[in-house]
Order: sequence, then structure tokens, then C-alpha cells
Amino acid sequence: MTSYSPRCLSILKISMVLLVLSVGLFMFRSVFLDTDFSLLNSPIPSPTLDAQTLKLLPEKHVRSLFTYSGIWLFPKNQCQCDAFGHQGSYNLEDAYDPRDLPAVNLRRQAELEHFQRREGLPRPPPLLAQPNLPFGYPVHGVEVMPLHTIPIPGAVASLGIWDRVGEDGDLSASRNLRPLLAFWCLSASREQAKPQPISRDCIWKEYFYPLQLLHEGFLHTPLVQHTSLRGLRFEGPDAPIYEVTLTASLGPLNTLADVPDNVVKGRGQKQLNILTSSRELLNFILQHVTYTSTEYHLHRVDVVSLESKSSVAKFPVTIRYPVMPKLYDPGPERKLRDLVTIATKTFLRPHKLMTMLRSVREYYPDLTVIVADDSKEPLKITDSHVEYYAMPFGKGWFAGRNLAISQVTTKYVLWVDDDFIFNSKTRIEALVDVLEKTELDVVGGRVIENTFQFKLLLEQGKNGDCLHRQSGFFRPVDGFPGCVVTSGVVNFFLAHTERLQRVGFDPRLQRVAHSEFFIDGLGSLLVGSCPHVIIGHQPHLPVMDPELAALEGNYSRYRANTKAQIKFKLALHYFKNHLQCAT
Repeated sequence: MTSYSPRCLSILKISMVLLVLSVGLFMFRSVFLDTDFSLLNSPIPSPTLDAQTLKLLPEKHVRSLFTYSGIWLFPKNQCQCDAFGHQGSYNLEDAYDPRDLPAVNLRRQAELEHFQRREGLPRPPPLLAQPNLPFGYPVHGVEVMPLHTIPIPGAVASLGIWDRVGEDGDLSASRNLRPLLAFWCLSASREQAKPQPISRDCIWKEYFYPLQLLHEGFLHTPLVQHTSLRGLRFEGPDAPIYEVTLTASLGPLNTLADVPDNVVKGRGQKQLNILTSSRELLNFILQHVTYTSTEYHLHRVDVVSLESKSSVAKFPVTIRYPVMPKLYDPGPERKLRDLVTIATKTFLRPHKLMTMLRSVREYYPDLTVIVADDSKEPLKITDSHVEYYAMPFGKGWFAGRNLAISQVTTKYVLWVDDDFIFNSKTRIEALVDVLEKTELDVVGGRVIENTFQFKLLLEQGKNGDCLHRQSGFFRPVDGFPGCVVTSGVVNFFLAHTERLQRVGFDPRLQRVAHSEFFIDGLGSLLVGSCPHVIIGHQPHLPVMDPELAALEGNYSRYRANTKAQIKFKLALHYFKNHLQCAT
């Protein structure tokens, strides 16, 4: 009997362990079922999924939500400037004769479209990812102007929020509003990606997430715009209850969906909670979530997060103003004199300047020429189409260029040296055609046999960048045989006036300077070269007039770069351009 005692004790211990596990499992199952049934029995709204359920807030209510300083800053078909308080209101169209206005508007629209094309506007399209999360969210994110509210675009955002919504929120009613932003799609290839109006053919990037979002964010104008986060979508598995939380750090969130407060909590706050048993209602609410910029920032980025259980998705909201257009009216007849101004800088070479001006008049009798002169004695020029500006003596090469281009009031400016000479191949119209039909900011020609094209290549480094200059070009210009894209050209070029003024010429460079301008414009100027447009150069012949010979001798002494000036240039590149080295 005693020989079986250890075995009996072992069996007894095993039985006790099994009993404890059984009791624990029974208690866990009871608690789990209790919790599950308690969730199902909780007062979660279960709306009927008919057409009346999915409606937006009335327009009057939306106006009250998104009005700032008396102005309704929300996307609509047409803005208006109402006078209020002590401020007056001006209708700028009234500055034109009504008979001229249709033609003016056509020119204005054409110039705006050209400006937008060169600025890369509208911004890159929203790219809808379908992430491995229970949401759809904006891949590119959104941009919004300060203090504004705008819809966050998605795959269904080609129409305005109220395009199908009436005063009572009915989805079948009038079209009185549309989003401020244009929505676009990308082609499948990133290298061939071009903005296109949204359509059924739009290809949205898929990232294999059940959350859809705009990955690169939205643009929001500071303080002015309310951004509707359309494009948000839940793509997770079915569940008896859906709970989603949206959180922002700089601006409050809201939804245009007209639903009870127990479905959406936190309206107008930086955290918005959605709780519903209807997937369709959840997605309707998400598609009409709004973001509002409430503080003025010139350029800030907020991050909006979406959470559901353990899944988190985030996308940026960029707060900034769009680029303000600076358009030039080419006039009703679009004559060359209304499009182009010639600019030059002269110094101690009056005979060269006068020869150049006479050659201009031979081919372009009515083009305005602006001359900046820092010689000792000012010139007397009787040409009514020449604007002459005298400067302090020896003020400098780039300072004179700045002065000259600062007075240009046409869309384009043609830069020439004072010793060039126009001929039958100096066809300004050909250069204008290139800039009108491409995204180039600057297009150069050729000086006799000197094409002078160079490429600038930049390598980034921790203590400064490395700049490499090489002769040649990058690629041909589409549609213009013989023209190429490069980084720098000769001192005979046509440029968009606004772009040239934006980069400017560093007045600290007083003597020999040329490529320094193109270095300053690297990354902001798209430069081309069309060598078939040619300008002549006055020959270097001995001057017989003693006075002119003395002037040229004096000019030569100023033209030469000294070792000190070369050293100054290098120091300027090191500090101003943050370059470590250059080749």
C-alpha cells in the first residue's frame, strides 16, 4: 500500500491544477461575455440608413461655424468684398471701361494660367493611400490658408460640398458652393506625374492599408480657411461599434455631417470623437470632417491623427498662403513693345552704348530701353523710348543691373551688354515664343559664335555644399528644336521680369560678375538656351579719338578683377550660398 502513495499524491496534485484552471476559464468567459453584451446593450446610436440620415448641416449653420471677423471664410463659387464698419469696398473691375473689360479678362486669364503653369499650380494632387489600418486618409495631406477652412480632398472631392446640398442639408438640392481648391490626380508613374483634373481615370496610390488618407498633407491658409478633410474613410473589418478619434495640435476639428452630439463629440475642439454602429454613417462623417486654422502663421505644419483601437494614421496640414500672382497686362493688341523691355548697364563707354542703341532702333524702333549708367559724366540721350538713370560713379556692375530691372514694367526683360549690336538674327520674338510656351524663366541666345552654356551641379555636405560648374546642357526643350535646358547662359537673355527681380543681382559684386547671378538663382530659375537667336558684338578696334581712348583705358582698369576682389567673391559664396567648395 505504501508503495503506491507517491503515485496517488501525484494524481491528486494534477487534479487540483485542472480544477483551478477550469474555474479560471469559466470566470474569464463569464466576464468576457458580460462585457460583450454590455457593449451591445449600451445606448449607441443606430440610425436608419435611409437618404434622410446622410445629410449635411444647413448652410446657415455652417456660416456660423466658419466666420472669422465677419467674413465667411469657406470655399464657395465666388468671394465678395462687403463693406463693413469703417472700411470701404472697392470693385476693381470698375477701374476699366466696361467695353474693354471682356478683352482685359481674357488677357488676364491667359496670363494667370501661364503664371500658374510656371509656379507648378495647383499643388501636387492628393494621393489616396489605402493603408493597412482601419481608415482611409489623405496621403499628401492638405494645405490651407491662415484662418481658413477648406474641404480635405479625396477620391470623391471633384465636386463641392454643397454642389448637391440645399439650405436644409438635402443632398439633392441646389449647387451654390464648391471647394476653393482644385483637385487633381497623379498618373501611375511618378516620373511622368502631371496634374490632371480629377476624373474616373485618376489613379490613387495604394499603400495596402485599410485607412485611406492624404499622405502629403493639405495646404491651409493661416486663420482664413476651414479645411474639410474629405478623403477620410474607414476600411477596416465589420464591427458592432465603430469608434474613431481625430486629434490635431494647432487647429480645431469639426464635421459638416448633421448628426446627434452622442455620435460626434468635441466639435470645434482639437479632438473629435466619433461613435456609431453604422459603417456608412461613420464614413459619411469622416468624409466631411473639417480643419480650421485659428492662429496666424506664415508657414506651419500641423499633424492630424486618426485612431481606432490600436491603429493610428497621421497626415500633415500645411498652413500657408498661396503665391500671390504678379501679372503683366500685354495690352489688347499684344504688341512686342507691351511685352518686352530692353535693359543694359553702361560704364565709361558712351560710344559703345550709342552704337548699340542705334542698332536697336534699326530693328525695334519703339521698344523701351532702360539704361543704368555709373560713369563720371551723365549722357544726354534724345531718344524718347530710352529711360536713362545716372548713378553714383563706380557704383558697380550688379548694382546697375538691379537699378535697370527695377524699372521694368513689362512681362519680359531682355538683357544686353552695352557693346552688343543688334542684327537680322537678333529675333526677340523667337525668345518670347519660347518663354510663352514653356516653363522656362530665362532663355539665352548667342553672342556671335559664343553660345556659353554651363551646368551647375550641387552636392550637399554637412559643413557646406559643393558646387560644380560644367560646360554644356541637360536636355532639349520640348517643341523648340535646337533649344536646350541648362543652368547659365551668356549676357544676352530674355527673362520673366518678376523672376529676375526675385533673384536679383548682389550689389556687392561691383566689377566682373556673371555666373554669380545664376548661382543665386539655382533651384528657383529654370534656364534655357536657344543659340539660333544671335546678337553681334562690337569689334575691339583702336579708338582714334583721344578722349574716347582715355575713357576706354580707364574702363579697362576697372574691368579687371583684382586678387582681393576674387577672394571677396569666394568668401561671399562660402557664407551667402553656404558653399564649401566649387569647381
